[in-house]
Amino acid sequence: MPNYVYDETEVKLTGRKAKRAKPTQQVQRRRNVSGTGGSETILHEITPIDSTFEWKKWVTMEDLFEVIDDGESDDGVD
Repeated sequence: MPNYVYDETEVKLTGRKAKRAKPTQQVQRRRNVSGTGGSETILHEITPIDSTFEWKKWVTMEDLFEVIDDGESDDGVD
C-alpha cells in the first residue's frame, strides 16, 4: 500500500472509509439545491507513518500526494 503526504507529514491509509451518498432529487428539491446532484463523497482515514505522532484525520484522496520512489517518475524527470 503506498504512502502519502498530507500537510507536510507522511501518512498511510488506515483502511477505514466514510461515505455520504448523493441526495435524491426529492431531497434536493426540499433543500432547494440546484442541479441534479454530485457524485458520492468518500473520505479516507489517515494516520502518520512516524509513530511519534498519534492522530487520525478524515480526508479525500484529492487532499493526498502519493509518495513516489526515486526509481519511479510519472513525468520522466528525475
